[in-house]
This record gives sequence, C-alpha cells and structure tokens, in this order.
Amino acid sequence: MEFKNVKKRKADILSAVLWMVFGLSFFLIENHKNYVLQLLAIPMVIFYLYSYFFDKRDLYKIEDDTIKTVGWFAKSFDLNKLNRVNRNDYGLKLVSDNQNDFLIDRRLLSIQDVKTIEDIIVKYESKT
Repeated sequence: MEFKNVKKRKADILSAVLWMVFGLSFFLIENHKNYVLQLLAIPMVIFYLYSYFFDKRDLYKIEDDTIKTVGWFAKSFDLNKLNRVNRNDYGLKLVSDNQNDFLIDRRLLSIQDVKTIEDIIVKYESKT
C-alpha cells in the first residue's frame, strides 16, 4: 500500500522565485564573468517549479508488516515490534525498544491516507 505526497511546499515556490530573481539580475547587469551562473538559474527555476506543481511522489509504503519511507535515505520500521504510538498535531511517532523511532508526517498526506495509516497502526498497537 502506497501513500503519496499531496501537499504543496511553500519552500519550493519561494526557491523558484529566488532563483528567478538571481538569474534575471545577471541578465540585467550583463556581467559576462558569471555566465555559468546565468545558465544555472534556468534549470533551477524549472526544477523548483516542477517540484511545486507536479511532485506527487510516494512518501510511505506498507509491505509485509513493515512501513518504509521512499527515497534515497529510506527508513523502515517493523510494525510487529511496535511498543507504543505517540500522537500529536504533526503526525505519529512509532516507538520500539530495538528500533529507531519512525515519524509519519500527517501534514503531507491526504486525510483519507492518514485515516488508513491510523487504522493499520491501531491493529498493530492492539497486538502489544
């Protein structure tokens, strides 16, 4: 089961605007020494605009009693070894004795996905 990012991050649009201003300042000043920085600004603006408008990547996966983050620095948590769940406004913190704590950020997920994760975790929480 996969859970996708549905929230837009304000930092991405702010970074796109800053790179746009940075790149335009070089074109307006016409400084030929920093031609590489002029060319760097264009892909950076495109990257951050794409990230803001079209980034719907998977954040969490639940497979075989394990919840995982998706990405380069992926983390995993074995739900069978769950001791307790700390709930707050930002999300869930899964705590175990022999594993690192695992954070689930509810601000990035849809309401339906949060409810689905809550239901799955309650099943494992009731086993302990």
